[in-house]
Amino acid sequence: RSIRIEDKEEVDFVIQDRIYSIFEDANNVLWIGTNAGLYQLTKSLKDSNLFKIKRFTKNSKKNSIHSNIVNSIVQDEKGNIFIGTSKGLNLLSYDHTGMVKFENYTKYLNGKSYLTNQHITCLSLDYNGNVWIGTKNGLNKMVYDVDGSSYKIENYYHHNNDVNSLIGNEITSICPDKNRTVWI
Repeated sequence: RSIRIEDKEEVDFVIQDRIYSIFEDANNVLWIGTNAGLYQLTKSLKDSNLFKIKRFTKNSKKNSIHSNIVNSIVQDEKGNIFIGTSKGLNLLSYDHTGMVKFENYTKYLNGKSYLTNQHITCLSLDYNGNVWIGTKNGLNKMVYDVDGSSYKIENYYHHNNDVNSLIGNEITSICPDKNRTVWI
């Protein structure tokens, strides 16, 4: 369908970049991950065909996204929005003025635990509220403790002599089902 962009004469909006992920958050904001950054599409309250569009790209500013290659987006039960990029995991948040900022969430993991690889390929949320993180080299599960104040990272790899390990280390898709099985 055609949409109108706030403050623009254009009727049609086309992202000409390669699209890797599309996600609608709890506030009905549409996030589109591409090979050239992250797009935010916010619907107008007055007109459902009118959108305000912002594009976020890697730059030298402290709170910018850490890679223009955005492969996956997920929101946890606390409202945290995680952005999986080719250079790590970013946490999207808003500052006191309502501006979007990105934190390199990967650096927070280093003190407690670590990710198997910085190149995030996919993200998913399971029925227990755990965030699953697929990478180019292994699988990770972010498990929150009972009160939700801290977490640990569990790592999974393929091991040649272990039939119960992953079939391979490059994770391209994660899908939890209604029976609480996580398909890799």
